[in-house]
Amino acid sequence: MGARAGVAAVTGPPLVVSANMWLHGHRLLGTSSVVPNLLRPLEVAGQSHTHFAPDVWLASYPGGDIDAQLLRVTQGAAALLLSWEGTQADPDWRTVEQIRRRGTRVAVIWWDVSGQPCDALPVDLHIVHHPEYLRRAADPARYLLHWIAHDPAVYHAGGDPVRDLEVVFSGSVGGYRDGRAEHLAALRAAGVVVHVVQTRADEPRPEWSAYADLLRRAKIAVNWCIGRSAYPGGGLIDQFKGRVGEACRCGAMLLEQRNTETRRWLHPGRDYAEFGGSHELVQMARFYLDHAADRERIAETGARRHAADYTCERWWAPIAARLGL
Repeated sequence: MGARAGVAAVTGPPLVVSANMWLHGHRLLGTSSVVPNLLRPLEVAGQSHTHFAPDVWLASYPGGDIDAQLLRVTQGAAALLLSWEGTQADPDWRTVEQIRRRGTRVAVIWWDVSGQPCDALPVDLHIVHHPEYLRRAADPARYLLHWIAHDPAVYHAGGDPVRDLEVVFSGSVGGYRDGRAEHLAALRAAGVVVHVVQTRADEPRPEWSAYADLLRRAKIAVNWCIGRSAYPGGGLIDQFKGRVGEACRCGAMLLEQRNTETRRWLHPGRDYAEFGGSHELVQMARFYLDHAADRERIAETGARRHAADYTCERWWAPIAARLGL
């Protein structure tokens, strides 16, 4: 990576956020999670920014030069926050380097473990959600191991919601996630009613406010946070997902398979409950469905902890500091 030019005077917006508006860049799949997990948290944190939606721009200008447009919208900006999503709307890294050479600081959010940040990329800050990236980095100082922010207007426990759904699960099954299907089948075989929000990544999902309404109706939100490492030979690894905060903030008791990354941010047995295999999952689900006081105690503690400790302001502060904003 070549030497970076000195920081130029800010003549444009203080921050440009490049992030798709639609899930996986496809309008029919619904609104992307970057709205409640990035754009709205920036507003709540009080950070002025300009949002550039590459997928929306390409829909308006089919065959247009997305890199040239990104160069235009970042002209004079102090910083660029790039949401890397693995779609055709992602810019060429040579364009990102050109933006950085103009004096704009660049940060990239790697939402999942499928992306592979590296020290050679023209980036000032890699925002990651798994420590594997830091362990493999030659320059860990350019990495921030972070959690995922949530729009408090969408994800909240509400007043006194009617919790008429026993168990809710949101996520994909199949492929390396086949174990999820087996666990869900075990729950159903035991007479537990499971409401699944999404079973395939290419299926349309409800709007985020409607999804949050479902979590506010849930007694238990079951979750698995296993991903495939981006690195050769990395295999399957634990990861920390936004679903953790979504469940906690909406007042459902989070019941998650044992996960070292979730333990980094929350306390099992106090903020949420853990299980191992299918047998323990069924046992714990039945116990907490039959013991409302124990379930509600954990759910309320988890909701308070997440709302107090993982605010939009606390999420943005270390990023803004690293970008000089």
